[in-house]
Amino acid sequence: MLCPRCGASVHRSHTRSWREKLAKTFTRYKAYRCHHCGWRGLLAGPKTKSATSYDLKLILWGWLAAIVLVLIIVRFVINFSSAPSPEP
Repeated sequence: MLCPRCGASVHRSHTRSWREKLAKTFTRYKAYRCHHCGWRGLLAGPKTKSATSYDLKLILWGWLAAIVLVLIIVRFVINFSSAPSPEP
């Protein structure tokens, strides 16, 4: 990987914020740093990594989000239906 600012070689950097962690988890973008000029930012990772592992991770996170959403809706429906109805 080459630095977009100076063209020197860059190396992987630790994620610092929740945005970088989300990008690292759900996309091919990873945090990189250049020792030469000090640039730090997100770059698309090398294409040597299998795309299927990325696809599988994305599918699993999608299913987990769908399950959590369904559980929240079910809990809401149960709480709403079990509430006493107002009598006139």
